[in-house]
Order: sequence, then C-alpha cells, then structure tokens
Amino acid sequence: MPAEEKLHLACLRWVRTSCYLELAADTPYYLSDEFWLAPTSGTSTAFRLTGTYIESDHCLRFRPLLGQNNKPICPGSYEFLVVREGKQLRITVPQSVQFVPAQIGQSSEVSSLAYIQVASSYFVIPNCVEGKLTLTIEAKGFPADFKFHPRKRLKAAKKALKRAREDRLVIAFYNFCRKHCRYRENKILFTSDNREELGGNLSALYMRMDKRGLFTQYQSVFSFQPQRGGRSLSNRLSLAYHLATSKFIFCDDHQPFLYHINYDKRTQLVQLWHACGTFKTIGHGRIGTLEVQSPFSLNHSSYTAVTVAAEQDIPVYAEAFGIPDERVHAWGIPRHDELLDLEWQQQKRAEFTKKFPASVDKKVVVFAPTFRGYGKGRAYYDFSQLDISAIARCCRKNNLFLFLKCIHL
Repeated sequence: MPAEEKLHLACLRWVRTSCYLELAADTPYYLSDEFWLAPTSGTSTAFRLTGTYIESDHCLRFRPLLGQNNKPICPGSYEFLVVREGKQLRITVPQSVQFVPAQIGQSSEVSSLAYIQVASSYFVIPNCVEGKLTLTIEAKGFPADFKFHPRKRLKAAKKALKRAREDRLVIAFYNFCRKHCRYRENKILFTSDNREELGGNLSALYMRMDKRGLFTQYQSVFSFQPQRGGRSLSNRLSLAYHLATSKFIFCDDHQPFLYHINYDKRTQLVQLWHACGTFKTIGHGRIGTLEVQSPFSLNHSSYTAVTVAAEQDIPVYAEAFGIPDERVHAWGIPRHDELLDLEWQQQKRAEFTKKFPASVDKKVVVFAPTFRGYGKGRAYYDFSQLDISAIARCCRKNNLFLFLKCIHL
C-alpha cells in the first residue's frame, strides 16, 4: 500500500532508553495511530511496534527494547511508518532537524541507544535516508530466542556445574507440578530472596488482607531465603511447587528464579518493589554505566503488575524492568500506610527517643544513601565525599540530630 501522506519531524531526542519523536505543529499524532517498522531490504515483512506511547498531540515516546512483541527489535534497517485509517504515513526529516543527544553516565552524549559489554552489544541508530526517518539496529550476541537454557550457564567450576544441574532439576520439577498438580485459584504465595521471614511491603499487604478477613477465602503460603547459605535444594523445590500451583504471587525484590519459568496464563506475578520513588536508576535505566542490564536479560520481564507510589513513577519503573507501561500501577506502597497511623507515629517516636535520647527537642535529619556498585555483594559508599566537620557544625548551629542509615551496608 503506497504512502500517500507525510508527517514532519521537528525533533528527535533520547531519555535513557526511550526515544522521543516530536512532530511539527502542522502534523500531529492521532490517538488511533499505529506505528510500524518496514525493513528496507530483504524478505522480512513489516511489523507493528509495541512499546509506543503518545505523550501529547506532537510527541511520541518509543521504547526500542520493547519494540518487537515486547522484546528488543531484531537487527536490521527499517523505515519508521505511521498507519492512520489504513494509510501509511512516512515521517520526513527536514534538513534543519537535528537529533538531540542524550546525557548518559558521567559525561558522554549519544544520539542513539547504545548498550556495550564484552560478550554482547545493542545499538539503535536513527538515520535520515532520502529525507525519511529510518532506524538501524546493530547487535552482537543477539539471542535466537528468549527462553531459558540452563546449559548455557555451565561453567568449568564444579560449583557452577552443580548449580546448573540443580536449575534443570528445579525447572523440570516446576513443569511436572504445573502439569500434574492441582492449580488453586485461591492460593497466594509471598516470596523473597532477601528476607528470612515476612517483612516490608509483603508484611504490610499480608496484615491488611488478614485484617479484612480475606484469608477465610484464600490460602496463604510463604517461601523465603535463609540469609546464610542461600536456598537449599529442598527449599527451591518447595518454591517451584508453590509457583506452579498459586494464582497470586507477591515478591518485593529481585528474585532471579522467578524470571526463568513459563507461568500458567492465569497466574498473577506482582512485584511490590521494596524501594519508593525514583531516587536512583536500576535495570535498563542504567544505560551508559557498567551496571546496565543487558537488553537480552530476562530479569523482571515476567511481572504482570508492579506497584509504584505515583503516576510519575510509571514510565521510570517500566523502563527499568523492561516491561510495558500498562503493567505498572500507581497503587501506592503498602508499608506507607503506617505513616498515616497517628498511634503508630507516637509509638515509633517514643521508641526512637528512648534509643537516641540526644535527639530530644531537636530536628531529626535522616541521611540514607543507597549503595554504589553492582549488587549488594559489592556495595560501597564513598564516605570521603562527606565533610564530617562541616556537617557537625551545621547540626550544632541549627539544633539538628543527624541519623545516618546506609542501605545494604
């Protein structure tokens, strides 16, 4: 079907892994528009893009890492098309238009999405070819599919070999349970790899459900990881059984095994992320740093729902987890309910002043820096950046009590 009309690009800019396509004032987007990529060579067919969001009449947000069936777009060269009422519209690029580079990392600027590691790389490069907007996708180590293959994880080390064998066994046991064990529509699993018992958002949700009497209708089960030694084989098998037979699964942190199994279509995997707000980048949001998550990673991709504190957090967490915006919901943070409880506030104030009597009649200032580095196993914080003497003078001058709480340190 020939393209009959054209749209005019006014600006192209990047914000981490999101590409913003802004049109000229005389050619707006319509809410009914569909966005497609058409290969410029070869025998491949055009496909409709996923991961596209119309921000305003003239601004489209496009996420290439979710562009093809909610996965990274396959390598190749493509023309960007808008399908409107059955017609294909090209986006033209006037000579006056420049692609605005994005600030990433400490100092580098890019006009494309760039993921670079030793074993793999992924680039999304916008181009202007004969006045038309095109995209070039280049990749190294691009997987043939996105399924989990434990054998690819085999290492020369004996410990890694044993773990890979356990992975295959646990996944096989999960598949057996899914096929032969009774699936329970009223079963709820609370699980975490960073807790030995119920706590945080999981505890807040559980207590609220219990208060409302929901456990007269639902069965609750728990699976947590001991902080010393990790999960035993029996613990992992038990987790696999509950994952296969539970309708609702609630977690509150990164939990690798959850991302490598095929769930029943009825299962709801809900992430009650332990942190609140957007104080730091995680996952795909770390583009431009050594800690960035691979575009090919399965981490976090299985969530059917994620809770955040506010509407503004939705695109940030969706990007970080590599999932569509539609799966992220501003339902609030469960453990924050306590902050509105006056009786709880008085109790905690009394406990704090008893433990820290020097804080009485002073303003309490909390400094809680999150860790730097990749994972809590290599977490650190550079305390040399703090001028302790200046902080002490400020506290004395303003009658402050400084409370320092480092996360994961």
